[in-house]
Amino acid sequence: MGPRVPAMVLQQVFPTNVYRMTAAQALLLDGLRQPKAAAPFARSAIAAASATESGFRYHRDLGLVDTGAESERLSRLRWLAQG
Repeated sequence: MGPRVPAMVLQQVFPTNVYRMTAAQALLLDGLRQPKAAAPFARSAIAAASATESGFRYHRDLGLVDTGAESERLSRLRWLAQG
């Protein structure tokens, strides 16, 4: 079994925090030529970027990922997620 995304990362308040941490980890592992280890982090980053609500009643869009600005990085993460 490969590396797992730590629970403390997935329990962040804002989806953008989860996205930034897991995307960075995925890209670093890919840079170290460890694409299989990068895959679960890439999948977590993609899931965080897919969030459409923050969970806050009056600020539903607070802390969401700007997928338009991140489109190039998300493409790379989708490729990495395939393992």
